[in-house]
Amino acid sequence: FILVPQVDGVRTETTVTASPALLSWTAAEGKIDAAFDGVACLRIRGRGVDLTIGDASTGLTPFTGSYLLRDPMDGAAVFTSYETGRRYRVTSLRGELDVHGAEALG
Repeated sequence: FILVPQVDGVRTETTVTASPALLSWTAAEGKIDAAFDGVACLRIRGRGVDLTIGDASTGLTPFTGSYLLRDPMDGAAVFTSYETGRRYRVTSLRGELDVHGAEALG
């Protein structure tokens, strides 16, 4: 996946800092932090900066790319990776997910 910090829908310049426990993107408008919560969960929080999560693959083949869907039960975004065969679920604990490209390949 690719993680892109944005302000008003445009990629913003950030300073990236990392420690064993926390990865942070800091911009003039705010900050995003990411930390693992165990081996299967990544927690992301932020203020003033949006984060776009997308497919890092530039093309779709039978062995690369992903499929994105919106789970009708709880509104979570679910990526299915063709490379790994795994599913990655994105849920919001607070605020709304803005999902673009649901039900689309690549």
